[in-house]
Amino acid sequence: MFQYMAFDVAGKRHRGLVEGDSPEDARERLRIRSLFVSKIRARQDSGAPSGRWTALLDLFQRERSAEMAMPLRELATLLSAGVPLVQALGALASQAEGGGIEGVFRGLRERVLQGESLSGAAAGFPRYFGPVACNMIAAGEASGNLDVTLRRLSEQLLRRRELMGKVAGALIYPGILAAVSLGVVAFLLSYVVPRISAIYVETKAPLPVPTRLLLSVSHLFESYWFVILLLLIGASVLVRLGLKKERVATAWDRAKLRLPFLGPLYRKRCVAEFAGTLSGLLQAGVPLVDALRVTGGVLGNRVVAREVRLVADEVERGGEASRSMREKGVFPQTVAEMMAAGEESGEMVELLETLSSDYERQVEMTADRACRALEPLVVIFMGSMVLFIVLSVLLPIVRISQLVKF
Repeated sequence: MFQYMAFDVAGKRHRGLVEGDSPEDARERLRIRSLFVSKIRARQDSGAPSGRWTALLDLFQRERSAEMAMPLRELATLLSAGVPLVQALGALASQAEGGGIEGVFRGLRERVLQGESLSGAAAGFPRYFGPVACNMIAAGEASGNLDVTLRRLSEQLLRRRELMGKVAGALIYPGILAAVSLGVVAFLLSYVVPRISAIYVETKAPLPVPTRLLLSVSHLFESYWFVILLLLIGASVLVRLGLKKERVATAWDRAKLRLPFLGPLYRKRCVAEFAGTLSGLLQAGVPLVDALRVTGGVLGNRVVAREVRLVADEVERGGEASRSMREKGVFPQTVAEMMAAGEESGEMVELLETLSSDYERQVEMTADRACRALEPLVVIFMGSMVLFIVLSVLLPIVRISQLVKF
């Protein structure tokens, strides 16, 4: 595998990966594609940063499994049409427009050619294939229905992406409003207030307490803005490092479930993810105990995940999942009742899919209500800050004008 940078006949730059027995062979393959190589070198898997730098970079790397939704659907379509797996992976790698997706599919093809299963190869790319995806792919390989399983996995990833998009879309307006308001306050403190303060200094008149406080904050902001920026970045890194510790992360996840406005939203999103993930694993043929453990491992809240793993332990000892969920009390009673109905009727997959769809709609409505509740709070808070600045600026002017009249 060689990393390259090349240009086409129109002068457009291309980056990506290409296979070849040697750099000359890789250049020839790119020349056939009408690409003129500028730089090419062998991919060095061991050249990634290590030690402290790796740990630091991992703090800011995000999961990218949602990006695999459409490529996995295309892979399922190719397999259902009778295209061999290696050939299908190569086709998807060649049509990917560079970036991580191309490297993932080329890496998958390379590992499958070396004799690994698709699920084993996928486990080598944890940012793109989580435990749910790997278990579903392994179950599809075992049952001989890999194309069907990949299509189900693609649909599940699409639904999850849509759910996260709805939550983010509902909360983005209060976030933009808060960011703009903070920008206005920062502009006032760094540009407007310092110029007005010069007038107050020349008058040598006693200033009101709010004005003195405002001038102190403005001077601090104007003189030490770089230090403040570094402190904010350092605080962000420290928070992420703290959330890597199990005790801190668990306390934070428990606090999120108790937040006003957002707590019910987090809880309902966990229920939707739990039902959707569990139904997908069971439909792929994963046993209930394993499906519960995998589902608990991918939920975004450690408190809920711990309860799911305890339910899995209870089921492994011969108990009923619905009874254990009633005793834990983390999930709403409707979830336990649906699980009990599924255990009695043998239609747990269908009931879990229905439960997931219902809670996805509830998440959307709850996010909309939370957005409507947060908007006036943000406006009131930011308006109060601007009002304080304006009054602090105007009070000395009023006092000076009264002295002049006298």
